[in-house]
Amino acid sequence: MKKPRGSLYKKNGYYIARITYYVGDKRKTKDKSTGIPVGGCGKNNPARQRDKANRFLATWMASFVPPEEQVADIKDQLLTDTAKEWLEHQRGLKAPGTLASYQRCVKDIILYFDAFLPVKTAQLTSIQVEQYLAWERMRRQPEYSGDYKIEPMYSDGSGVENTVLHRATVLRSILQYAKKNGIVDKNVAAKHDCQIDLPKPQRHDFPVLDTEEAKQLLQKVEESATWFQVAVTLALTLGLRRSEVIAIKSSDFDLNLRMLRISRTVTQQTLDGKNTIISKPFTKNRKPKEFSLSEGFCDLIKKLILEHEQNREN
Repeated sequence: MKKPRGSLYKKNGYYIARITYYVGDKRKTKDKSTGIPVGGCGKNNPARQRDKANRFLATWMASFVPPEEQVADIKDQLLTDTAKEWLEHQRGLKAPGTLASYQRCVKDIILYFDAFLPVKTAQLTSIQVEQYLAWERMRRQPEYSGDYKIEPMYSDGSGVENTVLHRATVLRSILQYAKKNGIVDKNVAAKHDCQIDLPKPQRHDFPVLDTEEAKQLLQKVEESATWFQVAVTLALTLGLRRSEVIAIKSSDFDLNLRMLRISRTVTQQTLDGKNTIISKPFTKNRKPKEFSLSEGFCDLIKKLILEHEQNREN
């Protein structure tokens, strides 16, 4: 029988470890995120980071047992442990913002199946999945006052179904991962394998300022700092997202042509328990946006740039 061999590849700026092994004549692979970024300069230079990734791979290979030989043990794995393993598998495979969202969902899943229903992954039933989703829905209701209450995103309670649906989607992915690795024979949260009533996505209608209210807001911010005037005006008059406004640089403006080009976003996420700034070199739909600017707004931008230059000198 051929011996397993290891290799590394890069994805989303991280090293991913891969072990290739054989079951009979059939070639199989298993991937695992190292959590080690590819690296740049200084202490995290590329050579140093690759050495760390190689050490990770060597440690993993030393303890690696093909999944086909682990069946007896992995069938006893708790769902909470499977969820943690799945989340670790996603590290480096998904963008930081997506990973932060997954972490929030897995935290909730572990909370329920640790505090209320410790169960082995292989023994989880569709009814237990529905019970978990019902609990997530219940504790987000405005009138709920029991343990582990979460304030709803909106005062009228809308948006809860979207949150519950997200948890259901993540749990389904966890169980699909478990199925792929031989922990379960059937994904009891999959649409085609069971009769779970999944939440229906909700569309939330946000209040919109009318013309008079918009004028009043612009007049009000004239009393504020220049950067705040610019931010509010951009969002209100061009309909930009907050992440797009925050990411704007002075080089994005062409004041001679009175044009603005939006080509990146910046957001803040809680990742691994820490506030993390996430910058992406593209917009949500991955297409740059261009806008024409009024002469008065260009004057405001010139004022802001001048203030920045003066602050740097001081």
